[in-house]
Amino acid sequence: MEKSNPLFLKLAYYGDDFTGSTDVMESLALMSIPTVLFMEPPATDAIKNFVFKNKLFANQQPQVAGVAGISRSFSTEQLQDSLPPIFKKIADWKADYFHYKICSTFDSSPQIGSIGLAIDIAANYFKSSFIPMLIGMPRLNRFVVFGNLFARVNGVTYPLDRHPTMSKHPITPMDESDLLQHLKKQSDRKSFLVDVLALDGDEQSLSHTFNKLLEAADGKIVLFDTLNDRHFNNIGNLFSNIPIHKNQLIVGSSAVEHAIFHQTVSENKQPILIEPVGKTGKMLVMSGSCSPVTAGQIQFAKQQGFYTLAIDPLQLLNDCNRNTEEEKIQQMAVELLEKKAPLIIYSALGPDDCSVAGVKNISGGQEQLPNLLGSLLGRIVESTHTKRVIAVGGDTSGKITQQLQISALEFLMPVAPGAPMCLSHSAKPAMDNLQIILKGGQNGDETFFEKAYLGIAQN
Repeated sequence: MEKSNPLFLKLAYYGDDFTGSTDVMESLALMSIPTVLFMEPPATDAIKNFVFKNKLFANQQPQVAGVAGISRSFSTEQLQDSLPPIFKKIADWKADYFHYKICSTFDSSPQIGSIGLAIDIAANYFKSSFIPMLIGMPRLNRFVVFGNLFARVNGVTYPLDRHPTMSKHPITPMDESDLLQHLKKQSDRKSFLVDVLALDGDEQSLSHTFNKLLEAADGKIVLFDTLNDRHFNNIGNLFSNIPIHKNQLIVGSSAVEHAIFHQTVSENKQPILIEPVGKTGKMLVMSGSCSPVTAGQIQFAKQQGFYTLAIDPLQLLNDCNRNTEEEKIQQMAVELLEKKAPLIIYSALGPDDCSVAGVKNISGGQEQLPNLLGSLLGRIVESTHTKRVIAVGGDTSGKITQQLQISALEFLMPVAPGAPMCLSHSAKPAMDNLQIILKGGQNGDETFFEKAYLGIAQN
């Protein structure tokens, strides 16, 4: 394999949603790898000159740079318009690897967030003889076995097409757990599977199997089963023993980082020590999620003394009534935050909330609502000087965050797997140094908001 880029970057990545982008940054930070996440792809000098605020990485240059995106919610036309200029800029960084980061629940369809189309576009900018794909992430209770994706919730493991949330996702419901079959609906690109039996075999046999695949790869996708952490080591060893050039394209969840940097983890015998940031005076949550997990977290937080405010999204989406609804929520939020108790503002309480169907019935409602929630969050933060915020919803938190005029994020501390607390960088004083969490709807247990308020990690 070529030596790392003498400038700095071992890996560059683009996240198809914001929550997944911070998940990657958390995974890398916990491996002691300095990582910065930008909202737009910067010039290389901006990466070289980036100054970390977290003393964990003081006086270090980033080894990994990412760009947070929202392509998971894009139509095919939006993907074709938006991704090429982003990929062109990232390709100029010439990192060893380019990771197109997707969710470990493979959220996509031929019409929305097409992973297959994104791969086809990326392959024009990141020329690769084969395209590895790693999806299963055991620490997030996601597993790929014989090419099928499973997710565990409340002690039960489901194939994704029977998962209580993902099979009913409001935008990209999953109707196929076989990932390569699902992908065939999105791209004509050929694909192979390296299954769990091959990964559990001896190293020589695995290497022989993999090399035979590479002989016929020619830009084909190679999906790897991932059931446990040992598989990351085996996959990482395969990558380290084959010639990989700059900008090697790789697709998947944060499993990608665990495979690429597995040797770094094994060499760092001492665990990274991260001090909890502790309790905050004010904390504001803006939730656009309709996940039953988030609904349970909101209800638990209310029992613990959190204030909660339900937005009427139908009023917010009504041009005539919007200002009245925004002013009402903002005034109530300011009053409640002044009482020094954490506040959760939400647009839905679970998938059966009547507002979910109402928003779907409004043309463009699902696309517009997160932007309105983000704008509202920004105004409340600015008027109350709140410095700890949480944006909730895999598809919505990115659009919420885009309204806050943040230029970059860095890791601060873990709260729940896949939902770290970050520090913001912004030219706007009210949005700089925010302690911010971007939480997917299903991340965390019922105590998530309480732990975030106290500034400690979930057990």
